[in-house]
Amino acid sequence: MAEASKSEARVGVALAGDPLDPAAWSGIPVGLSGGIREQGAEPVPLDASPGAQLRYPVMAAGWALSRDRLSAGNSAALHWLASRKAGRAIAHAPDLEGVLQLGTEFSLPRGVRYVNLLDMTVAQARLVHPHFASASRRTMRAWVERQRAIFQDGVACCAAARWAADSLHNDYGLPWSRIHVVGWGANHRVTALERDWSTPRYLFIGREWERKNGPMLLRAFARVRRRIPAAALDLVGEHPPVDGPGVTDHGLLRLGEPSERQHLEQLLRRATCFVLPSLCEPCGIAYLEAGFAGLPSVGTTVGGTIDAMGDDGGIVVDPGDEDALVEAMIELADPDRAAETGEQARRHAADFTWAKVAGRILDALGSP
Repeated sequence: MAEASKSEARVGVALAGDPLDPAAWSGIPVGLSGGIREQGAEPVPLDASPGAQLRYPVMAAGWALSRDRLSAGNSAALHWLASRKAGRAIAHAPDLEGVLQLGTEFSLPRGVRYVNLLDMTVAQARLVHPHFASASRRTMRAWVERQRAIFQDGVACCAAARWAADSLHNDYGLPWSRIHVVGWGANHRVTALERDWSTPRYLFIGREWERKNGPMLLRAFARVRRRIPAAALDLVGEHPPVDGPGVTDHGLLRLGEPSERQHLEQLLRRATCFVLPSLCEPCGIAYLEAGFAGLPSVGTTVGGTIDAMGDDGGIVVDPGDEDALVEAMIELADPDRAAETGEQARRHAADFTWAKVAGRILDALGSP
């Protein structure tokens, strides 16, 4: 989108949910809406959710047929309902320059100029994401074909990381000229003026305990603590009760609650290393938030982690290799190594504010 027209543009932000909900889609719609506004355009929220009174009966019918939650929640019938809702929302929002479509739970009406934004395709998810393991081949094939149509009909596709961009080209046949790697923005942009690097304090943030590889992290930390008795681990998110030497459970800290947000930001200032060795991480915003705080990260090799943490902003390990996780945590327990790597992560993260990401998306929306 040309610079001259950005200040005049009304851009729809379409989601199968409320784009103004701080908790929706990991805070991405709210962050992007603010970034679009910083670019001089006007974000227009478009809720494509069919509503509980329609969604639940359709899901119940899908469950009765498939006995699979993922298949029931991503059926052709639900896609059709969400697409109709998206069409009505657009019809009531005139003079849109274009639409940013988040996810592929719905399609947009023909003739609408849009870009799709995603961090992982279904073709990738069925291979590496544990939540997709139960879905039938029929469900996955149908979902891939719906995605293919959405990607082909848009002006362009915006991928959070090169990992997803590769799938758009290799699995869906999109030419590279229509693929834009735009990144995510950080929801927490914390500045730590001073940090005590002398004692390692690891920080984990994650809602999906099993997928984020929490159990292996606890085992690895116990081994690290045998070598560094003063080491500490702070856990943020949803997980079973944990109780071990050096481990502190802070529970789920929500973006929309000011006191909980402040608590999380204080943890980012106090930590010396962020650890998220997920089984699969398409492009974790948490790595960027750690980078903004000047923290090095230990991340996963499965997904787009490198794009989030930067080539020199941390260490990636195979999510099945506990020994490698222990050694990475020990390596980043060294104060000089941790401080140097954290500074590299901070420099990399500076290019991933929501305003800069929105600018890249608006450029893709205006591309020929």
